[in-house]
Order: sequence, then C-alpha cells, then structure tokens
Amino acid sequence: MVAALVAAHLLMTLVYVARPLPVPGPVRAAVTAYLEPVFTQTWSVFAPDPGTVNTSLRVRARTTDRRVTPWFDVTACDLGSAVRHHPVPTRRYLTTFQLVKHYRGSYADVRAGVPDAADRWARSERAMTAFAGLVARARWGDVAATQVQVVDERTAAYGDRDRPGVRPRTASSNGPWKPSASAKPVEQKAITKIYGTGRCAS
Repeated sequence: MVAALVAAHLLMTLVYVARPLPVPGPVRAAVTAYLEPVFTQTWSVFAPDPGTVNTSLRVRARTTDRRVTPWFDVTACDLGSAVRHHPVPTRRYLTTFQLVKHYRGSYADVRAGVPDAADRWARSERAMTAFAGLVARARWGDVAATQVQVVDERTAAYGDRDRPGVRPRTASSNGPWKPSASAKPVEQKAITKIYGTGRCAS
C-alpha cells in the first residue's frame, strides 16, 4: 500500500514538472491541485537564472480601541520557527509563499486584462484577508481591521556581492485596510499555535 502511494506521488510529480508533455487538461488540473501548495516543485534555484528576490509577508492590525499595531513578519516567523536549524524542516512556509504568489499574480492579471482574472483575484483577496485576520487575532486578540504588506528584497548581483557599499534593494507594497471577519474556533486555535505571541517575536 505504501509503495503504491509513493509510486503515485512520484508519477504526479513527474507530470507536474514535465510541463511541455501533452497531458490532458483535467489530468494536469488534478495533479496541480494535489501538489500545490505543499509539494510545489520549482527549479528557480539553478543557473542560468536563479532566484534573486526574497519575498516576505507582513501583517498589522487596527485594534478595537483604534490602536495600530507594529508589522508582524509572517515569513520570518515561518523560517525561524519551522525551518532554520531544524534537521527536518517543515514546508509550512510554502503556504504563505503561494498565498502571496496568487494574491499578487491575480492582481497583475486583472490589470493586464486577462480573462477570468477578476474571479481569481477575488478568491485570492478573500484568502489573504482571512489569513491576515487569523494571524492578527493570534497576535493581538480582537481586532477591527487588518492590513498586509509584501516586501521584496532583491539581492546584489553575484559579481557585486563583495563590493563595498552594495546592499540589497528593498521594495514594499501595502494592501488596503480590511475589516476583520470572524473565523471558526478550530482555525483560530491552529493559527494561534503557529503564530501566537509565545511562538515568534514581533
């Protein structure tokens, strides 16, 4: 049974990474739904065009007494608590990575006039708003509204990495303030366990 499951996983991974293969649309959709976001495969770490941008997601909130909290770095929490120095790190950070990817990608598609992009953007925005609300309540209790910030840090070119004064270039974009919606207790409990004040520093 285990061997069959492993074989099925490897086969779906092969179909996923072999994008040029003529695979029927429904099959590819099923494979993509299975592999993303937990088992996503990417080759951007290899030459000739390795990734050069570190992207992070931050959340802040407006409390019920109208106080604005500091930014909380969700990505730094993911990496610090579940990846860095862990002999068997989790792939939890990929969930927020994919959330940011779809959030920004669908918005870019809307601006470019891509068909059906508005529906994808609406779903991505709802998912991001719900996630931000869960994280905010885990950090600060009841909140009135949340805001997300996506930060891109572009690393220096390989040939310039040792030059004096060369620093990564940073750019950030803020989403609008969104009212905080209620969440199921089981969802809030899970997120609080991961991002609560006892887990990661602000």
